[in-house]
Amino acid sequence: MTAPPEALTRSELDDAVKRIFRRSQTDCVFRQRCLADAPAVILEMTGKVLPPGLVVEFRDDDGTAATTKSTEDAPQGPGRG
Repeated sequence: MTAPPEALTRSELDDAVKRIFRRSQTDCVFRQRCLADAPAVILEMTGKVLPPGLVVEFRDDDGTAATTKSTEDAPQGPGRG
């Protein structure tokens, strides 16, 4: 049985957002995945999940938006709770 993924730190999240933004600028399929399943994209790009209580919103130029809120049962670690 594998342990659940750790939650992102603030600096890891900042880095991930930059990488996701850059890739979404040139990869239309990836951009659509961000809008369709943001938690999966974040996990894929970082190997981690959002910290508890954090909300991330992806928006496209056409006004399409996807809001992702972490779950309260996400793993806690030092400095995360």
